[in-house]
Amino acid sequence: MIVRGLLLVAVLAACGDPLANGEFGGDVKLSFQAIVCGEQSSEIVPINPRLGVLWKSSDGYSLNEVTPVATEIGFPQVVEVDLFDRPPSDAELGCPILFDDLDGDEAFNEKNDPILAVSWNQLIGFEAEAYRMRQGVCDEEGLPTGQLAEIKDRPIDVSFLQKPGDLTPPETNACVMFF
Repeated sequence: MIVRGLLLVAVLAACGDPLANGEFGGDVKLSFQAIVCGEQSSEIVPINPRLGVLWKSSDGYSLNEVTPVATEIGFPQVVEVDLFDRPPSDAELGCPILFDDLDGDEAFNEKNDPILAVSWNQLIGFEAEAYRMRQGVCDEEGLPTGQLAEIKDRPIDVSFLQKPGDLTPPETNACVMFF
């Protein structure tokens, strides 16, 4: 009887455990906050918003992690992002983006899923088998220097574009060129 009781307690304790219920995604390699905001946030109404990191490599762009974004509460919105996987093999720099997953496949597709917001100045680097949060460095005149500085424990600003898919950088706060 005692053994059955202990077994029942163990089973009940495992019910909410991600490892026990098959929802364990692996070890988190980087966790950060993204603040999705901008002047156009009231004009752009996403159907199925997703936030992910778009990685630049010699083959183009690819997305490795996608986090759902709630639409009911509006914007600005703070989104907790966890990266479980390594970026694509030859990618070293990634840009957090908000896209509208219109085809519902939880992956970014340039033809089907418009980019709604991007991080113009704060990026994710992957060096020596570790993620690093980076920020573009501007010179005294506010122009990009091409250098990146490491940042820690700071939310990443993901700003709405003027129009969905329009990757024209703003005149301010763009001390790095990703696109």
